[in-house]
Amino acid sequence: MMMVKNLTRKFMGRRNASHSFLLFLLSILTFSCGERKSPLNEDVNINKRLTELIMKSSDTIEIGNNFRDEFDTLYIFSPYYPIDSIEKQTKIDLNDLTWGRNLRSHQKDLASVNENTNLLLFKKNGTLNKYCLYQRVEGDFSKITKQMFLSKDATFVKKIAGDSTRRWLYLINTIE
Repeated sequence: MMMVKNLTRKFMGRRNASHSFLLFLLSILTFSCGERKSPLNEDVNINKRLTELIMKSSDTIEIGNNFRDEFDTLYIFSPYYPIDSIEKQTKIDLNDLTWGRNLRSHQKDLASVNENTNLLLFKKNGTLNKYCLYQRVEGDFSKITKQMFLSKDATFVKKIAGDSTRRWLYLINTIE
């Protein structure tokens, strides 16, 4: 009987050791692979709401008041703004955005925002939660004098340039 107990202990000890080792390996594999974060998709609803706001406003566009729930800090980058400067200034890895991943995988030599768009990044509590690529024909932010706006300062004035045959709508920041 004593011999059976000793054999059982040896077998169970090895079995427990095997289970422990297996659990150890599984946890290493699980944590070392890490959880891959899905990229943040462009929020097309922001584009629509911003266009509606610009079209219905007479002179002043108060993005901060109208998008209060979306951000406490807004970054706006006009065409040709260098991608590496955007990442440094915002502390955002553009690979976390669908647009950024596509940019890097398809246009490795492109080092700036596309000439037809403004890049708007909405951060709340230090975390990027929305972004949009806003078409310049809808409203052009290329004449702003800074890139970062707190929600209370995200107010812009419409300036129309051109003549009756070719008009362009600039949005210029009002608070320095």
